[in-house]
Amino acid sequence: MTLNNSFIKDRKTLLCIFQSRLYRLGLSVFVLFLLSSILFSQHAAGIGHKAWLVSWAYADIFHPPEYHAEKVEIIARKKLYAQFDDPRTIQILSHRPFGEEGVIYTIQHFKPDGSILQTEKLVWVHWKPWTMNNATTTLHEADARQLVNARF
Repeated sequence: MTLNNSFIKDRKTLLCIFQSRLYRLGLSVFVLFLLSSILFSQHAAGIGHKAWLVSWAYADIFHPPEYHAEKVEIIARKKLYAQFDDPRTIQILSHRPFGEEGVIYTIQHFKPDGSILQTEKLVWVHWKPWTMNNATTTLHEADARQLVNARF
């Protein structure tokens, strides 16, 4: 069996096309687009379910919420008072921030027998959207949107 010259020339031309960098880049972009389209069409429900999480992550990274020390201190004070049955039995002597998400309080606690106990309490305030849930409850899409759009 003999091969004619035109077949060999066509084959060399085809090999030259495949060796071109631009052609390989275009072909790989097309294959990537084709595979991602097939993946999306087969798993649309799963991908659509996670779309809010991606938007939440984008908002948290590129548009982070502003830190307000006064508001964090107010929230921490309310959480501190909520830890005691009778908030009138405590007296706050001093407070200092512990990073952006905590406040350390020096308090005097009046016991029922009349004695005074002075302690330091650390109160965590999870004010950032990623830490507000704190993995204690299931966060649904509507709740996540409220957290992302919330202004303290």
